[in-house]
Amino acid sequence: MNLAPLEQMLRDYRARQPKAHFALVGHSLGGYLAFLEGVRESQRAPDQQLGISEVVTFDAPIGGVNADKKTVLDLASPCAKTYQAGAELVGVREDPTTPATRAAQAAAMARQGVRLATLGNIDDCLYNLPACAGFGADDTESQFVAGAALSKRYEIKVDPFLSHTAILANQAAVGDAVAFIGPP
Repeated sequence: MNLAPLEQMLRDYRARQPKAHFALVGHSLGGYLAFLEGVRESQRAPDQQLGISEVVTFDAPIGGVNADKKTVLDLASPCAKTYQAGAELVGVREDPTTPATRAAQAAAMARQGVRLATLGNIDDCLYNLPACAGFGADDTESQFVAGAALSKRYEIKVDPFLSHTAILANQAAVGDAVAFIGPP
């Protein structure tokens, strides 16, 4: 996944506002990318850091997804980038070292001052296909990372077709994200 455009945008802004700090907030694949950028920030030398201080993910497949989710993604958004992202996420889910790797990455982020919040709807049909469709795998826990500063599960019961975006309109989830980030 190409994070170069995001990094360039942050560098450009920081060049004009050297004291700026950034909170990356993303939903779904955007949350996955925000997490990966937080990991990259924790690996940079201090003089190369971009100023990322928080990463907040909503319903993000940080731990990957089973192949049945890739099929859903391929049908919902048929394009080369989605096919590639889906394949990567299936590989992440199938790797038995992923949970330990993600926990180590969260710890590295914390050591470098990048706070992580993973927020997820446990009734999101994309992750919890068995509850909504009676088949497939339950990937609910792939939204969460051991060692996150805040990891919160919400039960947001809505129409199955709205379940993946429901967290973005949930007052409790949005309020928790805003409180986590804090005042500017």
